[in-house]
Amino acid sequence: GAYTCYKMMTAFPDLNLAFCILAGGVTTAIVGIMFGLPSLRIKGFYLAVVTLAAQFFLVWMFNKVPWFYNYSATGMISSPERTMFGYAITGPNATPAATYLFCLTFLVVLAFLGRNLTRGSVGRKWMAIRDMDIAAEIIGVNPLMAKITAFGVSSFYVGVAGAMIFSVYLGAVEVTEAFGIQKSFLLLFMIIIGGLGSILGSLVGAAFMVLMP
Repeated sequence: GAYTCYKMMTAFPDLNLAFCILAGGVTTAIVGIMFGLPSLRIKGFYLAVVTLAAQFFLVWMFNKVPWFYNYSATGMISSPERTMFGYAITGPNATPAATYLFCLTFLVVLAFLGRNLTRGSVGRKWMAIRDMDIAAEIIGVNPLMAKITAFGVSSFYVGVAGAMIFSVYLGAVEVTEAFGIQKSFLLLFMIIIGGLGSILGSLVGAAFMVLMP
C-alpha cells in the first residue's frame, strides 16, 4: 500500500492524495488474494506462517528492486507535499490538525463500512467459515469465495493503513524499519486485546497498545 501510494504520488503529481491511498488499498487487496489462493486449504497456525512468509518476501522484494523506490541511493521513499481544501496534508508544511482530521475521516468511513460489512451476509459467511467451515459448507456457504473475499477486504484495509502511515504519519519510510515483523505483531496484539471480530474492539486495542507506556 505504501509503495503503490508513493508511485502514484510521484507519477501523477496532480492526483488527489485520497485516490493514491485508495489505490494502495486496491493493489494490496490484489496481492493479498494472490497470496491467499494457495493457502485456502490450510488454517490456524499454518495460515499464520504463510502470511508471515508473504511479508518477508515482499520486504525482500521492496529492498532488492530499485524501481519501487525510484532508484533512490538510500532506498527510502519520501512523500511529496499534497494539499486538500488549501491545507497541506503531507510534507513539511502539514499541520498536526490537518493530518489528524484527514486520518480521522478515513477511519470513520472505513470503520462504518467495515461494521456494515461484518453485519451483512458477507460478514455472516466469514463468521460461519471461521467457527466451523464444514458446517458452513453444508448450509450453502461457498468456502472459496468467503475466504477470498476475506483476504481481499482485509488486505485492502491493511493497504490503506500502510499508505497512510507512509504518506501522512511518517512522511518517509524504509521498508525494513517501517514495515518489519514488529509492526505485524503490534497489529496482531491490537486485535487480540480488543477482541476478534469487533470493530470497536480493534480501536480500543489500538488505543491501548499505542497510548500505554
